[in-house]
Amino acid sequence: MVISYTLRIFKIAEVMAPGPVNFHLSHWDQMHACPHSIWLAQGGGKNILINTGLPGDPQDLEILNAACRSFHPLNFFDPDHISAPTDVLDQAGITPEDIDVIIIIGMAAYATGNIELFPNADVWMSRKGWVDFMAPARPPELHREVIFTDATMTHLYTRAWDRIRLVDDEQEIMPGLGMFWVGAHHRGSMAVSIRTARGVVVICDSIFRYENYDPGTPIGALENLSEFHDALDRIRREADIVIPGHDNKVFENYPDGIIV
Repeated sequence: MVISYTLRIFKIAEVMAPGPVNFHLSHWDQMHACPHSIWLAQGGGKNILINTGLPGDPQDLEILNAACRSFHPLNFFDPDHISAPTDVLDQAGITPEDIDVIIIIGMAAYATGNIELFPNADVWMSRKGWVDFMAPARPPELHREVIFTDATMTHLYTRAWDRIRLVDDEQEIMPGLGMFWVGAHHRGSMAVSIRTARGVVVICDSIFRYENYDPGTPIGALENLSEFHDALDRIRREADIVIPGHDNKVFENYPDGIIV
């Protein structure tokens, strides 16, 4: 069965991040505007949501922002400039109940903050990241709610327990749509590969900016440099289009949000 997917991007927030977060051991004197987004893929009669955006509860947001400010005092999400995923999806005529599949490519509350809003979706994420969250080999550096809020974890433990789908190294979710583990940024960092009319589109949690892909400058916020280069090698072999996670040039290239 051959399925070709459409793909849209929705900007939900933005932070000012110090240069060394985006670029390994460089850009020390720079600050970069870094958008955060969700993506909607559609095909085969399914609505697939990639990441679920930032938490809506002010206390949960402040826990996340405290972690962000530890990198730089200007690095935080302004609560007055955050779009709820339900609001931006409404632009596409999609309700929370319409989402069939959630793909989490980054295990942090800016990407997992609203899983509980989607009552019918299977939730796909990294097994390595899940195990690292549940039973870390070393004491975690970040507050646990920086990864999953209490509301999200309660949802995953209870109502969504039988809809959690854990991916090892890689897995096809639907024909022409799959996930593979990249690591580098975090243990739970994944890439999603989507077959479209314009070729294979890859969105990767460990590629923040276009420059991380070409010329291939590693990200700065990373746990493993070798994993970054391994992921980059694979993505260069397989992708026709690469969409970085935190680069406003994406919205210059696709001003209507329609990638394909």
